[in-house]
Amino acid sequence: MSQEEKAHEHKHTEHKQEGSSHMHHTGTSHVSKPQKEGGELVDNVLVGFLGLFVLGFMILVGLIILSNSISDLSKSINTYAESNQKMIKELTSDTSGGKEGLQDGSEKKDTNVPQPTNTKKIVVNDATFEYVDLSGLDLSKAAGKIEVENPKLVIVEFTDIQCPFCRRFWGDSGKFLKENYVKKGLASYYVFDFPLSFHQDAANMSNAARCAGEQGKYFEMFDKLFAYQDTQGSGTVRVSSEKISELAKEIGLDMNKFNECQTAFKYQKQIYENMNYGIAVGVQGTPAIFVNGYMIPGAYPSSYVKGLVEKILAQ
Repeated sequence: MSQEEKAHEHKHTEHKQEGSSHMHHTGTSHVSKPQKEGGELVDNVLVGFLGLFVLGFMILVGLIILSNSISDLSKSINTYAESNQKMIKELTSDTSGGKEGLQDGSEKKDTNVPQPTNTKKIVVNDATFEYVDLSGLDLSKAAGKIEVENPKLVIVEFTDIQCPFCRRFWGDSGKFLKENYVKKGLASYYVFDFPLSFHQDAANMSNAARCAGEQGKYFEMFDKLFAYQDTQGSGTVRVSSEKISELAKEIGLDMNKFNECQTAFKYQKQIYENMNYGIAVGVQGTPAIFVNGYMIPGAYPSSYVKGLVEKILAQ
């Protein structure tokens, strides 16, 4: 082989080696590239897990905060409810408020008042009338009263003049008692105020009857108010201040005196007291009537009332 051919062969061999070196490098690069992508995948997975951990932690913290907020809210609601109950309780015992306060206070049922222990009962047909001790009730505080000497019967009525059931009792059993026992001198009759909060005109009418009582016409106004409502339907009837004044004029009251008394809501304190008396003896609704202590809890027909009175008188 000539010198020139040897040189050419040597150059060709170097070229092949360089090519081999390039291919190896390229091969090395080709093999290492998947290794790098695998590492990035692991990194991404770790980052993903870390992100989920952070998100879970944030959700947990949020739930804890929400739980504490709900707990605080519940405590706030309970505190408000207790405060509201305390306010209502104070309202029912406070007689210094206005007419609006009276109506709010009258709505509450005082479940803390001890109920009377009944040891005596009278049964009439399918009804049982239980005895309640009224010895602590001051009859002189009644809104209206008809008194006779040595009565055989003492009748006490707690009433709401706007109550349709009270009106039913007034038109049936109330008239029966007055006609057959009061007018005959056998019974004294006492009316106590118990206006319910959801009867918007009841307290106003209670005051109106008392104002008429200043002029010796309590029962005339009492009857007039019920009679007017009776002409308006069987349910609850609204009676405006103007209508009350009109009815007062019809029974011949001195309107200057009446209007002054009515506008001032003069007997607000006494109405409060009457309601508290009723609660103390177990009145929870109207009408509530006591005949010699035996309680008639509602507008029972006169046939029941007659049977009760006859059994009382026979004792």
